[in-house]
Amino acid sequence: MSDDEIDAVARRLLAGLDFAQVASASEEAHRREIDALLRVTLDIVDALEALEQRAREQALHAPIARAVANAHRALAGAGLERLDLVGKPLDLATSEVVELRPGEAAMADVTVAEIVSGYLYRNRLLRRARVVVAHDGGTADDTSDGRESSR
Repeated sequence: MSDDEIDAVARRLLAGLDFAQVASASEEAHRREIDALLRVTLDIVDALEALEQRAREQALHAPIARAVANAHRALAGAGLERLDLVGKPLDLATSEVVELRPGEAAMADVTVAEIVSGYLYRNRLLRRARVVVAHDGGTADDTSDGRESSR
């Protein structure tokens, strides 16, 4: 291969690398835009859900419930997955604890309620859930007989 041919191949490789870098940056910017749009949409869904809870005993409940269901269906179709955390062990990777409630020792560190739902977007965490977790009333520094541990 001549020097001119090697230079031509090198130029094509560099052009391809430049294109790949530009495309990668463009994809990252697009991902950030989609994430921001989905977060705003989730805020709207949260508001609809809160409104639905308040309207349960009023004539507005049915249309609001349909709007919430339609929003969830549309988001699921776009690749959003709502985390179902109630009754499951606390996972700090997907949850932010906003309240601790006394419970039986067997229920310690189990999510008992979701204040705000968490979501995955295409298997990537988009928003952490805000949850209520049961605890047994003891602290990490207590032993079973009530004496402090030596940790």
